[in-house]
Amino acid sequence: MYSPELKLIYLFFFFLDFATTNVPLAEELQCSACLDVFTDPVTIPCRQSFCENCLDQCWDNRLDCKCPSCNETFSKRPDLKINPELREAVQLFKEKPSLSKSEVVCDICDDDRKLKRPLEL
Repeated sequence: MYSPELKLIYLFFFFLDFATTNVPLAEELQCSACLDVFTDPVTIPCRQSFCENCLDQCWDNRLDCKCPSCNETFSKRPDLKINPELREAVQLFKEKPSLSKSEVVCDICDDDRKLKRPLEL
């Protein structure tokens, strides 16, 4: 059985309208430290998520451990564990073919293969 978090991620992923762009989901799956899609995502106690390596690099160079995003300070360094639901969502996102900016699916046609293009006058 899937966890409630995984179900929510799947619903978000599959029902999000990708007709014009993948940007909304890409932003949800983006590490705020490196600004790239998560690699080995971990979620810390304040519920913020980062790439494991980004957080390690941040905390290895500091005396205190605080969230790079919300600045919540932790009394001891949290034990980082990969977030499997988030990792699965990232994997699904990376496997999904994306459209280039010039290839925008027509929102009027029933055929998903039809692309928007300038009107021919």
